[in-house]
Amino acid sequence: MSIEINVPTLPESVADATVATWHKKPGDTVKRGENLVDIETDKIVIEVPAPADGVMGDIAQAEGATVTANQLLGTMTSADGAAAPAAESAAAPAAATDTGKAEAIDMPALPESVADATIATWHKKVGDSVKRGENLVDVETDKVVLEVPATVDGVLASIDAAEGSTVTQDSVLGSITAGAAAAASTAAPAAAAASSASDDEAGQTSPSVRALLEQHGLDASAVKGSGKNGRILPEDVEAAAKAKASAPTAAAAPKEAATPAAGKRAEERVPMTRLRKTIANRLLDAKQNTAMLTTFNEVNMK
Repeated sequence: MSIEINVPTLPESVADATVATWHKKPGDTVKRGENLVDIETDKIVIEVPAPADGVMGDIAQAEGATVTANQLLGTMTSADGAAAPAAESAAAPAAATDTGKAEAIDMPALPESVADATIATWHKKVGDSVKRGENLVDVETDKVVLEVPATVDGVLASIDAAEGSTVTQDSVLGSITAGAAAAASTAAPAAAAASSASDDEAGQTSPSVRALLEQHGLDASAVKGSGKNGRILPEDVEAAAKAKASAPTAAAAPKEAATPAAGKRAEERVPMTRLRKTIANRLLDAKQNTAMLTTFNEVNMK
């Protein structure tokens, strides 16, 4: 299977980068996580690791080329796709068994001189379907925020590093069950069809009933039907309308009491990110260790 090697997310305020050094050439064997190429920006050098075991394919961007975020750098063939055609045909029946295989979510290569990072935000939760290349989690360092994409299609199986935890280069962030998304997606239409069929039987309304619902400002889901299979009858709507009219009108009072007093504003305290902490420390150091100079200019306005 051919796998694309793309430019990772560039640091904030950086529009492009330069391909510095290719560490592999076409035909070389590569291992997952092994550095393939160095991308150089005005601020840092970013390593682009191999997303899987396999063989290096084409190089689309030579050394010295200028690239942008998510641009294609080259391709590689996964270890399964690099086998001989005869072996592929023999292994074809076993390919279906790869569904359900757990794929680890590894930490991306950290910038130079950065030892650890913090898990900022998980964009998926356990059980969510993910697509290859989709951003799963943001990892924040003192310099940049790195996005960690999914390496395969599947379902997020586990989260091993929660938001706010500190991770290093060798940490495993979680795992993906490969191929499980396809099974889930095929089961979803059948479940939706069964649900819609039952809803049609239970909540089907005639034109006269819909007119009564609109007249009394009622929702069909709030009216209990007494007809066959839960069908809503006109008398059910009339009964619901009478019950609504006889309800105490004092329910509006709590709403007024819940209104915040004038002059008060909602306040939310959130922890500073590593990047903000670094900026704050640099500013404090500058103020404490650098002479502060203030000048005044007087102007006669007469």
